Amino acid sequence: MQIQSTEKFAKVVEFLCKLLRCDSVFLYVKSAFTPSLDELVSTLYEGFGVDGKLVLNYSLTPAWG
Repeated sequence: MQIQSTEKFAKVVEFLCKLLRCDSVFLYVKSAFTPSLDELVSTLYEGFGVDGKLVLNYSLTPAWG
């Protein structure tokens, strides 16, 4: 499944939680920061996309400060 660029980051979190069958997940852009849940995916892609993709790292427990 692809998430539309017009969706908020919260949709990505929701999708991954369903996929992993968990209550919460921690997502990081470029292994560095967690965006606001109301941030648009398109805004994140414009600022941090590489080679046509927005790379996100996830963890079931907090991984960074």
